[in-house]
Amino acid sequence: MSSIDGMPTDGADFGRMKSCYGKVYTALRAGADDSHVADLIVCGIERDIRRDGGIPAFEPAVKLVVLISGKAAGGAQQLLRNIDQLARLHGDSSLSRHVLNAAEKVGMAALSEGTTLSQQEAAERILAHIGRSRCEGTSGYVTKHRTQSIAATDALIRSVSKEVSSSPALSDLASRLLTPTEKGLPAKAARLPHIEHSAESLNNTSLEGGIGS
Repeated sequence: MSSIDGMPTDGADFGRMKSCYGKVYTALRAGADDSHVADLIVCGIERDIRRDGGIPAFEPAVKLVVLISGKAAGGAQQLLRNIDQLARLHGDSSLSRHVLNAAEKVGMAALSEGTTLSQQEAAERILAHIGRSRCEGTSGYVTKHRTQSIAATDALIRSVSKEVSSSPALSDLASRLLTPTEKGLPAKAARLPHIEHSAESLNNTSLEGGIGS
């Protein structure tokens, strides 16, 4: 198995990243538009959730952030206590840990801003945080295979992360995760036109096959 900069190379982690986010790496290497990469990241998150069998921590995490965001005092302590409780209930899932980490940061930011969030806003911010972390995880690969510059990579990652936050696909996934199945799977998406790749190689280049060429 090929080693890929910026991606885990051991067992299940590599398999998860390749299966769920492989198209993101290929698109970045091929120079795809930032908005297209952002949509692929969101698709990867949904694929990750379905691969894991659901994400039951998401809905209670969103409700917690909404509740906390309206607090005038004592919100930070309540947020941390409840995050710990959710971690004990759902912490066996790696995805739950990502969600709860994102919920903590989103909740703290809302308290700092004095912003009261709706469920949709909280859900989108949590997913956007997860998407940004996935995007940041590509930085080593992007530097080696596209930019050859850490500064240029940082600028690209910031741009893609901004597109993730404003992506209609992210808003749609957030909505569907607010009406999940019992296991925490998102409701099925409406049928949409197939997303066209911006570079022909995205259809033909496998994640491993494109490395080192």
